[in-house]
Amino acid sequence: MSKSEEPQSDKDTTVSNKIDAKKKPSGLYFEAKRRRVLSTAVAYIISSWIVIEVANVILTAFEAPAWILQALIITVYAASPVVMLMAWFFDITRAGIFLTKDAEPIQQIEKTEHLLDEKEREEVPEPLQTSDPERRMITVVQCAISPIDAHGTEDHQEQFRRVLPDIVAEFTNIVEKYEGYLAANDTELVTAYFGVRVAHEDDALRAVVASQEMMKYLKVFNKSHAENNGIQIQLNLALHCGFGIVEELADKTVNKWVSNIGSVLKLVSTLQLGSAANETNLSHDVFQMLKGKLECKMVQTIQMPGGSEPIQVYRPEEIGIQGSKLTLNSHLMIGREREMDLLDESWLMAKEGNGQVVLLRGDAGNGKSTLVNAISSKIAIEENVRTLILQCSSYHNNSTLYPVANLFSHSILQFDEADEHDKKIEKLRELLIANELSTHQYLPLIAQMLSIECEQEIIGVEPGKQKQLLLQALLQIIIKEVATTPTYILVEDVHWADSTSVEFLDLLLAQSPTESLLVLITFRPQFKTAWTDYSHVSLLNIKRLTAAQANQLALSIDSTGIINDDVREAIVAKSDGVPLFIEEYTKSVLQALESKGPDDKVSLVIPNTLQESLSARLHHLGAAKQLLNLGSIIGREFSYTLLKANTDLTSEQIHEHLGELVKLELISCRGSGETSSYLFKHALLQEAAYVSMLKSTRESYHLCVAHSLESIFSGLWTPHPEVVALHYSNAPGTSENQHKAIHYWLKAAAVARRASADQESHQLCTNALQVLSKLPENGERNKLELDIQTQKIPSIIALFGYSSDEIAEVGQRALTLCESVTDVASRFLALFSVCTYYMVNGQHEKSHKTALDMQTLINDNADPVCNMQVEVEMLLGLSNFYLGRLGEAEKNLLRCRETYEPNLHGDHAFIYGQDPNVMAQVFLLWTYYLVGNQAAVEEYTEALSLSNTQFKHPQTRGFCLAMKAWQAVFADDFVTVAKLSPELRCLAEEYGLLAFQIQSNAIDGLILCNSGELEMGTKQVEQSIVAWQSIGSQAYVPCWLTLLAQACVKSGQLEKAKTVLDQAFKLVEDTNERWAESELYRCKAKLCAASGQAKDAIKYWCESIHLAETRGMFGWGIKSLADLVEFQALTDKSAARETIEQATQELRDGDGTIAAGKVHKFSEEFV
Repeated sequence: MSKSEEPQSDKDTTVSNKIDAKKKPSGLYFEAKRRRVLSTAVAYIISSWIVIEVANVILTAFEAPAWILQALIITVYAASPVVMLMAWFFDITRAGIFLTKDAEPIQQIEKTEHLLDEKEREEVPEPLQTSDPERRMITVVQCAISPIDAHGTEDHQEQFRRVLPDIVAEFTNIVEKYEGYLAANDTELVTAYFGVRVAHEDDALRAVVASQEMMKYLKVFNKSHAENNGIQIQLNLALHCGFGIVEELADKTVNKWVSNIGSVLKLVSTLQLGSAANETNLSHDVFQMLKGKLECKMVQTIQMPGGSEPIQVYRPEEIGIQGSKLTLNSHLMIGREREMDLLDESWLMAKEGNGQVVLLRGDAGNGKSTLVNAISSKIAIEENVRTLILQCSSYHNNSTLYPVANLFSHSILQFDEADEHDKKIEKLRELLIANELSTHQYLPLIAQMLSIECEQEIIGVEPGKQKQLLLQALLQIIIKEVATTPTYILVEDVHWADSTSVEFLDLLLAQSPTESLLVLITFRPQFKTAWTDYSHVSLLNIKRLTAAQANQLALSIDSTGIINDDVREAIVAKSDGVPLFIEEYTKSVLQALESKGPDDKVSLVIPNTLQESLSARLHHLGAAKQLLNLGSIIGREFSYTLLKANTDLTSEQIHEHLGELVKLELISCRGSGETSSYLFKHALLQEAAYVSMLKSTRESYHLCVAHSLESIFSGLWTPHPEVVALHYSNAPGTSENQHKAIHYWLKAAAVARRASADQESHQLCTNALQVLSKLPENGERNKLELDIQTQKIPSIIALFGYSSDEIAEVGQRALTLCESVTDVASRFLALFSVCTYYMVNGQHEKSHKTALDMQTLINDNADPVCNMQVEVEMLLGLSNFYLGRLGEAEKNLLRCRETYEPNLHGDHAFIYGQDPNVMAQVFLLWTYYLVGNQAAVEEYTEALSLSNTQFKHPQTRGFCLAMKAWQAVFADDFVTVAKLSPELRCLAEEYGLLAFQIQSNAIDGLILCNSGELEMGTKQVEQSIVAWQSIGSQAYVPCWLTLLAQACVKSGQLEKAKTVLDQAFKLVEDTNERWAESELYRCKAKLCAASGQAKDAIKYWCESIHLAETRGMFGWGIKSLADLVEFQALTDKSAARETIEQATQELRDGDGTIAAGKVHKFSEEFV
């Protein structure tokens, strides 16, 4: 192998060995020689002698005194020790004057230069810079070189041995041409890495191009050797890409920089072994990276050893040239003229008082930001115009009203960093007064939203209603802000908005048509909305650019015209019309040209994906990358304050690096100085910076940010605890960090639950469970999980009802955990959830048994303050009621009311899902209705009306309204039903209470039936029953089916009525829900009477009366007695008289109902 053919690693070793060979042994003599002290002394003596001789001639010629020459001689020789001492410490080189120890490497190379020829000097590698390790996309090419005739003659084998170094050397040149690195280049198997030494935006494509050039070189090689009957060579090539860890190490060869890439190497080796001679195999990952840029076909599938899924293998046929993706951030609107015209027109209409809403929908990179910047810039230069911005964030999609809170803090209230707490409260108070809003009612509500600690408490307003009041107040303030001035409201990235913010936008959009207001909302396609139903709302779908528009865009970005036509055409061809690709890649090319010079040729292949393009830009940032990485940890938007708290850089360095990032248009700046904040230009830029870091690095940053947030708020009043929880969740997985994450997730869930933001509360508890899964299983972990599961129960009840499968799963899991955790309160809550699940699911015996288990639990564990006894009595009362044991139910419910104390049990509604005292009142109302105590019914009806007004918990109010309405239905009091039903429906819709929405629909159907619209009414009732059962509920279904059957009898649908009643009787047997069984027999009797089966009718009426008397349900008995006597009076008055005479005193003395009035009338007539 010739010197020029030596592998790079061998050349490096040769140079190093030659340098080492010139090193001298240690010692004073050699150290003095190394420092040139002796040579300096000799040179000084000679130069001094020359100076003295010249001075002697000059002084003699001018007849100067002799003492001058003597003084000069003494001075020169006296200075010689000083010169030698200076020579020991300092060294003069071509590069300048250095301390001798600093000059040593330079001197060392200078001493060996005479041993190296010019070629070797060129090959001495430049010192390498060590960098922090980072995750990077790496493309690997593996190439096996072999003779076509593997079993050829000995001569052929020797020829192959001779030509192999030349082939490898040429392959090395090809790989280095595309700035890859060739490793293991002294064997027949060579491996090339792209994206290691330097990260490019198109490394995968560079690897393919390099592979194609290897194939072309081989054809030329084989052709030239074939003419002389020489050896023929074949290649087996394969490419695969994947993430690896890259750490630039100054003392290691480049292939040692890469780690965690074993799976990539394993797959590429399998692909190479499976490739045909002189063919290139591409993995599916490479194909996906270059999709649309390479024409290729799938040639086979291979099975990896130990792999479960076959791997698709592709082969490139022709290399095309297309481009990259980016969003234009310019005032020049290319390809968006139509969209811009609509925005201009909408703004003009808004200024005239016809409010407009424009929705911009498009994928990331399609140009939403471009349109936003363009219309925003136009509006900004107008006078007497107000601009308000609501910026949503992926880090705050569970933070209630996050964008609205930011708007109020920065734009409306204009809080300053220097504002003290009292100053902020005063500003808020002035705003409320200016908008004629009660400070007593709204100050604590808005302060809570703004995360300002407020001494004034929220009183007199139920938590669920608080949200609606807050939204209405915010809307009123916004509307007054825009009332006198044309206003432009920008809502960015609404696909990341929390559900409450979306509710606020619903209200704003509904109000906007009558205001001088333009609302511009941007979102990605995955966000679904019904806003387009409004006539004043326009939807713009942002599409890709045409080829001509893309070319114009590339020209506008390259304002200097430095990019030649071929490269620009390549960008346009590969861009696929996505503006983000065009801009990002064009800027990358411009940066490359600036570093190489305008006259140098840029040997770049156009990038294929945004990932590679962004990775390349981030790779070349230098020191500023640390700040960008830290910013990506904080979020899409990050403040200077939080940035400085988490870096050791000085303020000057931070501002310098941030300025560089702003100049590079990676981030934008808001504000100035210490109060400034920064925003990533694109969400994908943040994601690219985030994933480029090693997991350990990200975890360290997350931990630092979490600590900073804790220290800033001192743990006393933490706004958005879910953000702190997010950072601790992503911090190093130590037990301490995970416990803190869980603590903050639960804290955030509690805040959301108190604000009736049940959806957010449910998700936050789920997040806590995800962190918990990483902890080792032990008693402490079980205690934590028990806390999370029990805190999750109220939000599940509110969202999905008592009968949801999730409430059963959570309850059972909590009970399992209670076996290893001694926590009476948690076990009680778990049993409560299981008991209510059984109850609503129609498993009443199990429900009653579970309630008794709860009674045993508190009996075995002292409950002196009766904190839990009140819930046990309520549950026992309800389960006894459903089982038809009214006497026991009455006792339990009365004890519940006696035990209840508002100060002690007032918060039970938020823990257990409803207020026990109100629930006791509801079921006492029903109990007294069934036993026929009309005076008590009226008493509790009045009490519940008062409770409905005073008690502010939505779930409790729903029970109150629904049960009162059902009691009025069975009492045939449809005047009362018609009053209660709209109120129940509004409550259910306002808070999203599905169970009460279904009940409201069923009640409305019965109202229709009562008014004569039987067909429509029965259909609505039937649909409601199906919906009720679809959410897992079986309670009340027998009595609802009874009402449906009665309507069917009334409308003449007798067969259908029979089928419905059969279902009802079966459900009674299956569930043992007996409280309305007597009413089922009454309905069965009416069906028989309508069918002409008089004997059967009388039998079932008698059975109904017997059941009612046996169970003490005289309210049902009176209705059956009235029906029976009325039926007998038509045909046999003596039988009617006998029935009345035999009836019990309780049935004859009933009062206050329609049925009781009929019985009294018949008694006067027949007795």
